[in-house]
Amino acid sequence: MAVAGVTLLVGSGCQSRRPTPDPISCTPATTSLGLGTPAEQLAGTYRLKLVATEGAKTGQSSEGTLLLQPYEPSLREVTVGGIRDTAARYVHYGRADVDLDAVGAVSPGELGSLDPMQPGVVVIQRKGAITLRLGSAANRRDVARFDGGYMALRVGEATADRLAGSWTSGVGTRRSAGYFCAVRVEGR
Repeated sequence: MAVAGVTLLVGSGCQSRRPTPDPISCTPATTSLGLGTPAEQLAGTYRLKLVATEGAKTGQSSEGTLLLQPYEPSLREVTVGGIRDTAARYVHYGRADVDLDAVGAVSPGELGSLDPMQPGVVVIQRKGAITLRLGSAANRRDVARFDGGYMALRVGEATADRLAGSWTSGVGTRRSAGYFCAVRVEGR
């Protein structure tokens, strides 16, 4: 029996474990709009870090993944109440896997949805500004929302390998905010 116990201990100590990625070094964006890379070139997979600077979880951070893929040209128009917004367009959609509660943010719907009509993440370009809106309920294309929870990342810097900027989130009287960084791990 002693041999079986030793074998069990040795076997359990040799289980394969996924390496934990190094934490992302993240500081607030240094410019208000340093878009060195056009919105069309932001497709890819990123490691995402959110840092809270306002709200109940100030000082906390959360890391995860962000996937962005291009919308088909026929799905790029932004319409509100049946009226086309010619100053805005949907560029990409995708999903995120990040713990929003860890930074005091709210999730208006699923973050993991890859349905292009209600994705977990949508990239909106409006007059040169780029916003990533999170939550499938907030991103439904068949409903014009006027209120409810929100989670938005506003891109202040975009390069071939990195996005950075600020984020805000809230519902009712609950509000939180901070900054984010996203480092590309694949795709271009």
